Amino acid sequence: MATLYVLSTETYSGKTAVCVSLGLRMRADGYDVGYMKPVNMGAILQAGQPYDEDVVFMKDVLELPEPLETLAPVQLTAQRIEALLKGETQSAGFVERLTNAFRTVSDGHDAVILEGASNLREGYIVDLAPPDLARIARDAGNDALGLAVIRYDDARSVDHFLAAQKRLGNTLLGVVVNNVPAVHMDFCETVLRDYLEHKGIGVFAVLPRQRILQATTVGELADGLGAEILVRADLRDELVENLMVGAMGVDQALRYFRRRANKAVITGGDRADIQSAALETSTKCLILTGNMEPAGVILSRAEEAGVAVMLAPQDTLAAIEIAESYFGRSRFQQRAKIDAFRQLMDQRFDFARLYQALGLGS
Repeated sequence: MATLYVLSTETYSGKTAVCVSLGLRMRADGYDVGYMKPVNMGAILQAGQPYDEDVVFMKDVLELPEPLETLAPVQLTAQRIEALLKGETQSAGFVERLTNAFRTVSDGHDAVILEGASNLREGYIVDLAPPDLARIARDAGNDALGLAVIRYDDARSVDHFLAAQKRLGNTLLGVVVNNVPAVHMDFCETVLRDYLEHKGIGVFAVLPRQRILQATTVGELADGLGAEILVRADLRDELVENLMVGAMGVDQALRYFRRRANKAVITGGDRADIQSAALETSTKCLILTGNMEPAGVILSRAEEAGVAVMLAPQDTLAAIEIAESYFGRSRFQQRAKIDAFRQLMDQRFDFARLYQALGLGS
């Protein structure tokens, strides 16, 4: 049985996307694939119980039979971590719980994908940091090989790759260079790839940045802004790929809005002219600022056009700052994102090299 430990050095690197794509591709290639997320240091409570939406998502997509408490055996809320620091509770039992869960998930599968924590520093407080997890897998009779998913911004990102190698040592199988800006693709495919391979770090894929994978949803924008959706609340799951601000004269607005598709437009609630122009182009939602409700005709047109309209309490500048923070930081649970990333992985990921390394054959 092969174990692949998928990690990242920072949040929003694409780790979950890689786990999903690997799992689906391996299943399509005839392998029985298991999954677990051994440690979650940022669990939230739902109905009084720890909840991890990534694990729920993976269980559904990969049709996993194991219960959620087995797939995510150690979930720590902020309150639980505080209690550990104060000595009000003990970390004893976490290692045993994880070990038992790992043995359960491993049973009967050709391969198991372990999804790592948000970064390489998490888990030390309960003796379940990345090196500890690799040891637990080894003690259970399955060497866990690490695949680090690292977002590339510029040449300084190389330190993240080297840090992963330093932290994981011989357990690091290789890396995925993810979210590479178009202007850096040639550099990463040649210079960076050669450098890392020379350092003994296998490069399994260099993946370009794609607009759809940076997208957020109408619902995430509404929740982040604390906005009320006035019409078409049924469009909460629609992907928003671009953000545009309507602060110009009406003569320029239509030409400006035609430059970008699948966008959210932020403008004042009193700018009916700008709102009307936005509705004539490829717009997913209108974000109206200042708690100023639009004219009824705007709401009627938006209803007919299939455009969500939300009322945000912030002024325009504050709303822009909040909304911008959601792009590139959105969850991966949308079908359009899954399909786009799977296609990217099929084109660029070296599955033959991975299967050989895991002993799964070609």
